[in-house]
Amino acid sequence: MRDLREVGNVDKWLTGFAPFRNAIFAWKKWERRHEDWTHDHCWSCFACVCDHRDRFPDLKKAHEERGCYRHAYYAELEPGKYLWVCRTCFKRLKDEMNWTVASTED
Repeated sequence: MRDLREVGNVDKWLTGFAPFRNAIFAWKKWERRHEDWTHDHCWSCFACVCDHRDRFPDLKKAHEERGCYRHAYYAELEPGKYLWVCRTCFKRLKDEMNWTVASTED
């Protein structure tokens, strides 16, 4: 994983997020897209977003230490063009990127 505090030129680095500026995210539980899909990553720090703790309970402690997350913020612009962002990175980037979270109220 990398920490945003270690990125020298954050403004230039953020251009990779440009399509997701002003995106609306949902706090979401990671689910497999198909049986062979093993995980995704936080786009910012590369933390694993997966179901490894559930699928491999005997390795739960190792996955906790590695930073595997079962939930993260998720935005999808169109099918196949999506972004997972862990809670820490979302908090650090939301103001700069003007990200919001969808209301869970009906």
